Amino acid sequence: MDIRGLKYFISAAECLNFTRAAKECYITQTAMSLHIAKMEEELGFQLFNRNNRTVELTVAGRDFYHRARLVVKTYEEAVHHSRNTASGKAGSVNLCVPSCIDGLVIMPRLKRFCSSFSHINLDVRLLSPRYMMESLKRGETDAALCWMEDLEQDPDLEVIQIGTFPLWVAAGVNHPFAKMEKVPLSLLREENGVTIELKGAPSGYRPMHNGWVQAGFEPKSITKVDKMEEVLFLVELEDAVAMVPNYVAHNATGKLVFRPLEVSDGEELTTTLAVERLKSNGNPALNSLVSVLTDKNIAL
Repeated sequence: MDIRGLKYFISAAECLNFTRAAKECYITQTAMSLHIAKMEEELGFQLFNRNNRTVELTVAGRDFYHRARLVVKTYEEAVHHSRNTASGKAGSVNLCVPSCIDGLVIMPRLKRFCSSFSHINLDVRLLSPRYMMESLKRGETDAALCWMEDLEQDPDLEVIQIGTFPLWVAAGVNHPFAKMEKVPLSLLREENGVTIELKGAPSGYRPMHNGWVQAGFEPKSITKVDKMEEVLFLVELEDAVAMVPNYVAHNATGKLVFRPLEVSDGEELTTTLAVERLKSNGNPALNSLVSVLTDKNIAL
């Protein structure tokens, strides 16, 4: 007995006519009669009372009919769900982001993903950049929000661009930079800077630190921390400055100002946000997530 056989029985139980049920199942009336007889022999009880004029379910047959319908429904739901899982329309996927502020910039695309793939469970968690690569390689994380690294690339990882953002200067409201429309790079030389600790970080936050280097100098002193929230906290607490992506200005709290940099010849210091994944990760739901995160038609 298999699912197809149960469907034959269900059709016969609902039609109470083997000839009509056989037509619905695209088999002959003889095949239907033989199938029901074989089922009754296998089950050890009679499913139908039948004579030359009528066919009716036995008490046991009626009970078996209701339970068989549940079995077939559960089977079809399982097939549908597993087919969606195989195609990336169902399942679960894990995404780690380095901070809430960084995660908020991709919120429009995360919302689109959740609405478009309602049968995929999306788990988003905070993780320091220095632990992202290890988490990806151990299979604890499917994808990581990071910044594209123009230095050494890991051959096991795939990095796909999400968007490019100009670097701005973050400072307190009482800092002299707050009164400027743009901050000349040369003025940063005498400032105390705050940036993300790069040690152990596979590709995160380097452009924000490299901005100082591209400007031809580093600040008078640099404090290194783990998260963007800590960067902004110290900028306000210690009257320091930081070089951050301009989207931080829209997602930050506190009494801070964010100003564009004034650079020569119209050049712009930028950082490129990306999603990072292990090439060998076979989770179909991950492909669906990456396709939405990198969709340029969804504004950030």
